[in-house]
Amino acid sequence: MNGSGILIEFLIRLGLYAVIAILVFMVSRVKGMSVLKWDFDDVRKSGMTAILCVGVAVLLGSLYLFACTLKETPRAANVVEMAKPQPSPEFASLEDVFPVLDSCTAADAALIREMAFAKECVTANGPAQGGKSGSVTRNTHIVTGKSSQLILTLLLVFPVLAAVKLLREHWGSSGLTRHNLLPSVMIGLVVGGLAGIIMLALRNNPATLTGNHVTLLLFYAFVGFGEEVVFRGYVQTRLIGWFGRTSGWLGASLLMVLVHLSQRLAVLGASPVEALGAALLLLPFSLLLGYLMLRTGNVVAPGLTHSLAGWVSAL
Repeated sequence: MNGSGILIEFLIRLGLYAVIAILVFMVSRVKGMSVLKWDFDDVRKSGMTAILCVGVAVLLGSLYLFACTLKETPRAANVVEMAKPQPSPEFASLEDVFPVLDSCTAADAALIREMAFAKECVTANGPAQGGKSGSVTRNTHIVTGKSSQLILTLLLVFPVLAAVKLLREHWGSSGLTRHNLLPSVMIGLVVGGLAGIIMLALRNNPATLTGNHVTLLLFYAFVGFGEEVVFRGYVQTRLIGWFGRTSGWLGASLLMVLVHLSQRLAVLGASPVEALGAALLLLPFSLLLGYLMLRTGNVVAPGLTHSLAGWVSAL
């Protein structure tokens, strides 16, 4: 196995995002930004509830992906056609398999390009013939399409919203607050643009975006803010109350990476080693998002960063 490519890119991303984090630290100090501290009656209970919410979301998402797989089970009439020899499903991006019908499919392509890069790095024989690497399962377009991604995000957010409501917790403890709102917007816009440019520069085998740019931005805004409300606003705040500032930040960042493993494993049909390689590349960005929450205390900053970075990286 040759994992040096992933390690090198991981260190590059980590270094670049660390520079951005230092700039954010300096700005937050100059602006005199303070972060509200939330006290929970039982920090252990609140932390375990946060982890439970993520577990429920993963379970619901897994059931949904399984249902999509069953829906795509070939009919008996297709048995003869399936028996015919099929060409090797090698690709460089999603456009090689399915035509780009809208801008959200370009978002899928951005994910698959990174997965292909990870596969190339962990495969002993290197990239496949013709400079392409990776493979795609027959139902990739179903579980990574526009509607399915939105459904998966809703399944991730729903347990958190339900927990806050049932436990009668303040919405501000999930990062949904006016505190530091204006500087959070400014920081999110700038850092999101910088992070997106970094992803764009490091992207392996880029492709041209087709479709509606506005639709793509709205897609990333929904997914980005949804995930940040869960992992940074809700989970990180409670893990910090339970384990402390640094441990809570690291724990929430790692939890986000682990949750995204299911997308690499179930959706793209990656091997565990390939999925771990792709997830490792997500960790520096996850740490940066968590740090933005630490400095601002408002989910708007990591939410905008997540949304803009994903959007720019898909251009």
